[in-house]
Amino acid sequence: MAQFEVLTLLRHHECNGRAIARMLSLDTTTVSRNLKLLLAAGLVRSRPGSSDARQILYCLSSSGAALLRKAEPHWATAQSKMAARLNRPLAQMMRSLKKLEEAAS
Repeated sequence: MAQFEVLTLLRHHECNGRAIARMLSLDTTTVSRNLKLLLAAGLVRSRPGSSDARQILYCLSSSGAALLRKAEPHWATAQSKMAARLNRPLAQMMRSLKKLEEAAS
């Protein structure tokens, strides 16, 4: 999941590892590990920062963009299924609360 989030973020922003970690609320170690994998797979590119060459900036490669386009419909389907699974117990709880309110009044 973290790799998908990193790819999605890098579609819109070129940023360093710390910024990625901050924007995604992830640990910097997790981001570093995932960036190494994404770089090795050719899905992300890196370059030195323009104001500080010690800083490494990351962006989505064309291969990463193509993969993201293919993956997004599957990700949306998975998210919808998960939301439906989570919403069923919530809906049952809300019906039970409504019955309790009706019984109490």
